[in-house]
Parts: sequence; C-alpha cells; structure tokens
Amino acid sequence: MFRFIHSADWQLGARFRQFGAKADVLRTARLTTLRKSLDAAIERSADAFLVAGDLFEDNQVDDILVTEVVRIFSEYPSLPIYILPGNHDPASGPEAVWNREAIREASTNVHVLSEAGATDIGGAWLLVSPLHQKVSSIDPSQRMTELATDVPDDAIKIGITHGALAIEGRHKPNDFPIALNAASRAGLDYLAIGHWHNWLADTDGGRIVMPGTPEPDQFDQERSGNVALVEIGGPGQPPRVEPLPVATLNWTTLDFSDARIC
Repeated sequence: MFRFIHSADWQLGARFRQFGAKADVLRTARLTTLRKSLDAAIERSADAFLVAGDLFEDNQVDDILVTEVVRIFSEYPSLPIYILPGNHDPASGPEAVWNREAIREASTNVHVLSEAGATDIGGAWLLVSPLHQKVSSIDPSQRMTELATDVPDDAIKIGITHGALAIEGRHKPNDFPIALNAASRAGLDYLAIGHWHNWLADTDGGRIVMPGTPEPDQFDQERSGNVALVEIGGPGQPPRVEPLPVATLNWTTLDFSDARIC
C-alpha cells in the first residue's frame, strides 16, 4: 500500500489587498495550515506529501517567505515532499521562484518537480507534468501516456499536474484543460491535480482528485479547507480518498435580509 497527502493551491504570499490591515493575518494563517498539513502527514505515516501546483502566489514573492517555507519543510526530514510548479508559480526561467537560493539549498526531503518525467518514489512511481507558463490550451496530462511507458507494469502509478478539468461551461479554453478520463487514459492509479479551490474528487471513477485550497480565500468556497489523504492498495486498485480538514480560519457569510430594526 502507498499512502500520501495530496494538496494544491496554497498560494503562499497572496497579497489580500482587499482586506487592508487584516491581510497579514490571512497570509500567516496559510503558513499555520501548512504546518498542520505536514503534521497530519506524519501522524498518518504518509509515504509522501504532494503539492500539485501553486505553492506560491507567484514568482515575485519575497525571499523572506521562501526561506520560511523551506525552513518549515526542513522540520519534517523524514517526509518526502514533492512540489509541482503551477500556473501561479510556473517553472518559467531564471526568474522563477524555484531558482531562489533558499530552494536550491533546501533539505534533501524537498523535491521540486520542474521537469517532466517518471520517478520511482519508493512504493510508487510519480509521473510529472509541470507548468512552464501562465496559460495554455494544451492538456498538461497528455504526456502522462508517454511517461507511463517507462514505468513497470506492476507499479503503482501516480500522476501529478495542474489545470482545469475540461467540464463544458466550467473552464476557459486557455486554462490548461485536463481531459475527464486523463487518469484511465494513461493507465494511472491516481492523478493529483490542482487549480480550482473547491474539493472535487469524483472524476474518472475517483482517480482524478482536485483537493481545493487548504486555506479558503473567498466566502464562496464551501468545499475548501482540506487536503486529501490517499491510500492505494496496489496497482490497478481504486484509490481510497479522504478529505482532511486543515484550515485555520473560517469564512462565514451572514444573511441580514430578514433582520428587523428595533
């Protein structure tokens, strides 16, 4: 069996300018939630911790933040952490956040997945398709089929990429549209994706999961605030997926339409 945490869309360093003086509270909460998620991985003896894109808000985040995130990761040396560049923080050249000194000197348990490929991560193979630009009409999961040819048939196959599910009427043509059968098309046991901020785990027979943002950033994200705990018993077996609530802050909408003035 292979057990792991699947997260995405952290967007650490988001400015939250619309919240004025409270913006720093929101930014700090995201780091608290990151620690809670890593703690959850350790408590559940996870074999890996995946970030399926958008760990950072963009490639212009402060060095101080990048250093702090790397320091947090270093506190969990026994936990392999795999980070995929998304559309907010694409692996787009020398100015990308992934080329910062702190990232280059990160502890050995931190792995930035900036190039496409298939990697044996001990108990499973990780098939990687990172983003190198902000927008594209090309399905980033297409290369999974080719990558799978380099993986043993008797291995658990986990894909990781970032983009919108190609649900008619719900995605933009240039938003990295991912086919709704992308996992089964490539023979994957599980496809870890990110991009949308609400939980969605019932695509392609449950083999494609969008965990949503672990820390909500809007009032309309009723199905956010989770990471996914995933267990795969063996090659070809359906994944068992459980949402783990990790959010630090609660966003509550109050309806005063029926309020009476006394």
